[in-house]
Amino acid sequence: MKKIVSLMLALVMSLVLCVPAFAVDVEEEVINTENSSITISDTASGKLIDESGNVTLVTGYRRDIPMVASDSTSDFVVAYDYVVPITHRHEVSGLDDTAYLQATMILYYDEFAYEPNEYLLTKVGGVWSDPVSTDGTKVSETASIVANCTGIGVSTFWKRQVKEGTITSGAYMNTGFTSSIQTHLGAMGATMTIGLSQGTTRHWDLVLECFPIDPTV
Repeated sequence: MKKIVSLMLALVMSLVLCVPAFAVDVEEEVINTENSSITISDTASGKLIDESGNVTLVTGYRRDIPMVASDSTSDFVVAYDYVVPITHRHEVSGLDDTAYLQATMILYYDEFAYEPNEYLLTKVGGVWSDPVSTDGTKVSETASIVANCTGIGVSTFWKRQVKEGTITSGAYMNTGFTSSIQTHLGAMGATMTIGLSQGTTRHWDLVLECFPIDPTV
């Protein structure tokens, strides 16, 4: 009997000693996330996918003043410019040359001074054009948008907000999202897809991504 009592006392003491250590770990984690804020990258990713599934990576470079930000009521705007090379093969000579598509992806978002800060994606816009209209490359008049603002915030433990739509060049899509999210364990950004073609046999999808809150980090 004494042995059983001794074992029970030892078990209770070990649990008591473990609780403070666990509490300290949790407290340190909260402190580390309280000052979380968005770090905007100077570059954004993109890819050009042909009809065979071959992928060419492209890079967008952040611009200081977006092209269509003048009518925005959002707190912040971030935009990336892309110059996309497209190889064109001449039907007669058989020679290859390179055409270029210019595209800009723009995100509008609000920031809220909670502890930690929270963010809400409000609009997604884009501008694109073919600088040389005689090179045989046709660019879609519309782009497909998938906007995402998913994560944890003050108003909700977990909220998934995703909206799909289309825009024309120079326009934007209102997301209609209402729940702001924190920077950890979440995603805030969008994907924009533009169709390209040359003749009837060559086709590409230009897929541009911008996530100030990156779900892969």
